[in-house]
Amino acid sequence: AAVSASRSRWWDMLQDLCPISNFPVGLLPYPPFKLSTPGLKERVSFVDGGYLVVKVLAHWDFSAAGRTLTEDDMKKLDAYMKRCKLGNFRLLHTLQLSRLGTAGAAREVAKMRQTAAAKLNRIQRVQLARTTCRTPVVHC
Repeated sequence: AAVSASRSRWWDMLQDLCPISNFPVGLLPYPPFKLSTPGLKERVSFVDGGYLVVKVLAHWDFSAAGRTLTEDDMKKLDAYMKRCKLGNFRLLHTLQLSRLGTAGAAREVAKMRQTAAAKLNRIQRVQLARTTCRTPVVHC
């Protein structure tokens, strides 16, 4: 049982910092998202997918790790959010709604972005508390 528990949290041993949140990937309560950076040599970055999605929605900025997110990235992030049970934040759906141009769709997008901004704020507070608490305390 201990072996399967350690395998289920494979990212615990990672020393990487998320390039988007600057939070240690090994401290995430859920697995990191593997964001590929295409190029001559495809590179994979481990990122806090939940943070990335709510940040994109809150700021309406579809760039991450030095590049613009593709539709394929968004599909993978949406599936990741669902698989990890990180809320109903879906990039592709929200982007498609924004392109409809109707008043109802605009209201729904605005509500999603407001909810994402609140979630991003909560995540940032929790991550700050978790990294602050890691500092060793010296007792005299």
